[in-house]
Amino acid sequence: MIFKIIRNFSYRINVHLANFRIFDWKAYLFVSVIGSLATFELSKFDPFKYILFIALICSYLAFSFSINNIFDKHVDSLDKVALSKNPVAGGKITEIEALTLSFLMPMVSLPASIIVFGIKYFLVYTFAYALSTMYSAPPFRLKGKPIIDLVVHGIFFGVLPFLLGALIIGSLNALSLSLGLSFFLYSIFLELRNHIEDYDFDSLANIKTTAVVIGKEKSEKIKEVVATAVMIWLVLSAVALKLYWSLAVVTLALLCCDLLGLNKDRKIDITFVLATVSLILEAIFLSF
Repeated sequence: MIFKIIRNFSYRINVHLANFRIFDWKAYLFVSVIGSLATFELSKFDPFKYILFIALICSYLAFSFSINNIFDKHVDSLDKVALSKNPVAGGKITEIEALTLSFLMPMVSLPASIIVFGIKYFLVYTFAYALSTMYSAPPFRLKGKPIIDLVVHGIFFGVLPFLLGALIIGSLNALSLSLGLSFFLYSIFLELRNHIEDYDFDSLANIKTTAVVIGKEKSEKIKEVVATAVMIWLVLSAVALKLYWSLAVVTLALLCCDLLGLNKDRKIDITFVLATVSLILEAIFLSF
């Protein structure tokens, strides 16, 4: 009897962890960590606060993916790949159970954020939760509104995770503000790429994403424009902040990707990661 209870409890835990889609967090957790390094000051570093910061970001990401699963259950039930990532759509947990656990996240993390990091952090963190909810949940359901879906995704999964990292010591600088915009553009690029990849399924399911409304061909062109804007902004940031080694990294990364014959999307991904990390490392090095 005891073993059965333990087995059932373990099963419920695993199902809820699957609903949080932890393995899909890596890019967004990277954004927050990069943000924290953009304003890094060794004299103000507090290990306890940094661990709490990571916990708060994980709470926000778990909530965002869970809410998305809950309100996408009817759509995800039509697609085998999406269904495998959505326990709510698969009937493994109820919508009420998933909602209850999801809203425990902000109930615990929001008070913790204001106590440890102050009012400025709390306001940004609260806005992130609110926008994430509005993106997936009715009556707003912003992910179903063309163009708005891209902008909102750029904010709540681009700018805001980055700012939450940059604000853990309470201040922003020119580098963090510049990179915040680059993450906004890059997040739009990623979302548009996802729309294009899901175009056939979304069309069949009558989901009004930006790509479905404006068409696949136009979406590809807009994606290339956004990708170009990302690269130009990174170059301008390096020049304006006099981080010339980072400028060399951007140039070399683009050349190496061309020599390796990588496609345009992979070239943007690799160059963006290398450029943002390089900008921050060079800025930290020059601060000593």
